[in-house]
Amino acid sequence: GVIMEKKQGGAAAADSDSISLVFTEIHNNIKQDPSLVQKVNGVYGFDITRTDGSVDSWIVDLKNGAGDVKHEQGKADCSLSLSEETFIDMMTGNLDGQAAFMQGKLKMKGNMALAMKLGVIMEKK
Repeated sequence: GVIMEKKQGGAAAADSDSISLVFTEIHNNIKQDPSLVQKVNGVYGFDITRTDGSVDSWIVDLKNGAGDVKHEQGKADCSLSLSEETFIDMMTGNLDGQAAFMQGKLKMKGNMALAMKLGVIMEKK
């Protein structure tokens, strides 16, 4: 995938970078396609457990205004907790979200219908 080739900095920074890069890409997708906000009409929360055990929280807002991506914890309609590895696999298309859920790699709270729309935010234009 394209995401993996863009690592900057040393090995220490690589892990955090891959997560940030995915969210940067999601943000770009939203900017390129403002209709995603109407299509999804919800707020996603991601709690991603890094390889070092720390948790990285992100909000993808596809409900308000033109949509937004924020590196913070916040109120979400659909909350997803997963490992960094699972997150990267899902976002690069190596792992299907439903498969991840069935295998217990992905925990979900809130609106299941929103979870099903997760794919649209990562589709390449």
